[in-house]
Amino acid sequence: MTRDEAIEQIAETQGGQALAAVIAKGYDDNTISVIAAADKKKAKVFTDTMYSAETVDTLTKAYSEKIIDGADLLHVMRYSTFRNGNEVDVKKYIECIKGGGMSRKTATNIFVADNYESEDFDALANKVKSGAYFPTKYGTLSLSYEVARVLFKLKVPLRASRKGHIPSGVINVEDSIRYGDCIRGGSTKLVQTICEYMSKDDWNSFYKYLVSKENEDISSEDVEKYYSEFKAAPVRSKKR
Repeated sequence: MTRDEAIEQIAETQGGQALAAVIAKGYDDNTISVIAAADKKKAKVFTDTMYSAETVDTLTKAYSEKIIDGADLLHVMRYSTFRNGNEVDVKKYIECIKGGGMSRKTATNIFVADNYESEDFDALANKVKSGAYFPTKYGTLSLSYEVARVLFKLKVPLRASRKGHIPSGVINVEDSIRYGDCIRGGSTKLVQTICEYMSKDDWNSFYKYLVSKENEDISSEDVEKYYSEFKAAPVRSKKR
């Protein structure tokens, strides 16, 4: 489809006002063609977006090259109508998928979260790769549910939000998990330390020891200290 054909199609299917808004954005030929192929509702995100034309052109190029799919593109574009803080990382997002470091869906959810979280794409991706967190589809990073269960047992205050709504304190972690809530809480260092120790062969035994300490304000340093104590403790012989 040529640019002129795409422009004519946008005018016919979406109206003159939408066409004027698209032209004003300064998009390249490929983006114009992508918009022309979309229905009116989906095309609206391209006029409402806070992204620059360069960022949108980068995303539609990745779509046309099948690096991302239509659902990925639409998800990113919808959230860009509210904020554009993640557009500085758009190339990192595309390269992450091209490099095979993670799935399209995971990378896309991280990129959307990058629009709302204080850390950049690389930092968020590393959190997810650690296994301690996962990206939700609502622009947030959640504790992995396995880690959340441990933190809840250790009396670390947790907050949960359902479908992107305002978070509230977690009273029953299993309820939050069952409803697929985004669960947050604890410092990044504590969360990643817990996740690291959970992979150890003696985790189950150490976990019981850790819970028995009943530390009201546990830190990553406390976990490391308790593990040293646990390892140094004499092994109790089984009763005959």
